Amino acid sequence: MGMTENMRKKAARLAAAVGVLFAAVPWLLSPAAQETAQASSIRLTALEGKVSVAAQGGKAVAAFENMRVLNGYSVETGQESYAGFSLDDEKAAKLDALSSAEVRKKGKKLELLLSEGSVFCDIKEPLEQDETMNIRTSTMITGIRGTVLYAKVVDQNTSAVFVLEGNVALQGIDPVTGQMTSVSVGTGQKGVAAAGTGGVSGPGVPAVRAYVEPFSKEEIDGYVLTQVAADPELAGRLEAAGWDTRWMADNAAGRLEEDQRRAAQELERLEQLGGAGEKTVSDQVYGDEDSDSGSGEREARRTVTMAMPVTAQEIAAQLEGADVTVIQETGEAWPGNLTLDCDISVPPGGKLEIGAGVPVYVESGSTLRVDGTMRTAESLSGSGTVINTGAHTLDIGGDFSMSGILENTGKLQVAGNLIAEEGSFRNAGAGTISVRGDMILAQAEPDLGGDAIRVEGNLTLWVWQGEPCVLGNNLEVSGALELQGGIFKIKGGVYRGGAVVDGVLEMSGGSLLSGRADCAIEDVSMAEIRLLGGRVLAQSGAQAAVMMGGGELSVQANVLRVEEPWTTAFVAGSGTLKLPGSGSLQIEDLEDGDLEAVEGADGWELSVFSPAVRRAEAGRRSGGDDPEVRESERPPVSSPSEAKPEPEPPSEDGETQDGQETPPTHIPDIPLASPSNAG
Repeated sequence: MGMTENMRKKAARLAAAVGVLFAAVPWLLSPAAQETAQASSIRLTALEGKVSVAAQGGKAVAAFENMRVLNGYSVETGQESYAGFSLDDEKAAKLDALSSAEVRKKGKKLELLLSEGSVFCDIKEPLEQDETMNIRTSTMITGIRGTVLYAKVVDQNTSAVFVLEGNVALQGIDPVTGQMTSVSVGTGQKGVAAAGTGGVSGPGVPAVRAYVEPFSKEEIDGYVLTQVAADPELAGRLEAAGWDTRWMADNAAGRLEEDQRRAAQELERLEQLGGAGEKTVSDQVYGDEDSDSGSGEREARRTVTMAMPVTAQEIAAQLEGADVTVIQETGEAWPGNLTLDCDISVPPGGKLEIGAGVPVYVESGSTLRVDGTMRTAESLSGSGTVINTGAHTLDIGGDFSMSGILENTGKLQVAGNLIAEEGSFRNAGAGTISVRGDMILAQAEPDLGGDAIRVEGNLTLWVWQGEPCVLGNNLEVSGALELQGGIFKIKGGVYRGGAVVDGVLEMSGGSLLSGRADCAIEDVSMAEIRLLGGRVLAQSGAQAAVMMGGGELSVQANVLRVEEPWTTAFVAGSGTLKLPGSGSLQIEDLEDGDLEAVEGADGWELSVFSPAVRRAEAGRRSGGDDPEVRESERPPVSSPSEAKPEPEPPSEDGETQDGQETPPTHIPDIPLASPSNAG
């Protein structure tokens, strides 16, 4: 994301300020200071902005640097405000802006109760056998031994932990049923604990779900990046764990500023909805889960339970002054949908719950507007209009299938698939969409903006007309990306299951990974693919970075990458390959050693300066076809077990004694495509 010159200057000043703050006031007490206090005492060692402290029972305590934080104390940070802790001489923590945590300590057992926001922990040495340290949220317990990580409350039903170094044990907990499930989370992985919908999940639906997936440096929060940038010792450990800490330092200030901007937008939106600018992170453990302020306090609304069959008009009338729960009574099965054939609005602070056995259908011409919280245990479908601005969530327990209008500027969670055919689709503003299944959009001009779109399954975009469909930094897809029929521009985002292209693709940013697929990009219908930036990575086990099916591929330097260059091709299949400064090359005619690569941060990167390009240029200069290269003159294919022969000394005109141009000695010959690599 680009910045104006003023923004760059502001980011530089912000980075300098953050660095000075956390370098001058480190989390960990100096050895001299620790001599005056017990090593096991917890202290508040760094303050920035508005930081509030309360003793057990809620009594306010003045906050100051180096103060002791006793058992039961809670610490809360305001907007653009941060707090650093020393837990002892080998443990440190940092509380993000708009966060709240309580400290509980008994002997060698330490627990941080994170009720909202995010906390970063740096545990330099593994804990002793009799020591324990946990981070607890409403849906998750993270057991720490010796780790660098940060945990965050995503929403009232979801928490996550991001492990930068080490391993943690994560337990997902449903706050209503108490059901638990466990996973192990390692370096470079995030663990997510997602609870059910408070008892309306329905038969066969787990009350809590925990899963693990990788994350990239681009996903790391700004307040964490600033700490890495200001702490050389921490940066060294993360560098050894495989992280690009130089990138972290370069991008820390800009990412922090972006996080602060988004937080300000969210607070402004909530204030407009009646939150008076207060934080509104839901807290199912320490407050009322239905509160819109996160404090457990709101104007009381009674709850009305309605048994099917009921009408949309009856529900709309009750929602004006009460929360509504619609249930399917045992033994009284209702054969159809709950049809919304009139406009229904869930007001700010209000709640509509539709229980198990009651799918919802929005009829054409009707509008469902959610400004509060709505949960369905079953599917939501229809040809009408759905507008979600909820400060909490529109939480759908099944599939969400619409052929009408969907506009989301709030939080939308779908446990099944999200399918939007015809009509219009718009995610904008602070809108977030989380889909556990597949997401399919078959529309003229879908708007994939907003704060975040996360898809655990495949994302299919079928665009047949209109402006190019733009995919930005807010997208994260765990499965395959399927692009059909239109013009697509990938400017950012992370796509972990490869891309299948039937149309025109232009990529200038983001990451396309092969995952478990045979390639990172597959041309299935003579597609036109232009790779101008970002990275396209063939991971271990893939056949190629790009598999062409007769189309045209244009590639800039250092975009195509492979983890296993000795067994994986950069390009395979058939079609035309265009590289900067060269003519067209036929992919099916390329052989081992025709293109070269340089070693990069995550594998080997395709270079555009290659023997094939030089032969093509030589052929054009001579006015004929490309000169034939004898087998003895073709550069050998290197492998880890084969030493590459030293080149002959070049003559003064830059050629070797046999008349060939001297290849760059730092660039190994790696196969582009071969019969064995092309499959």
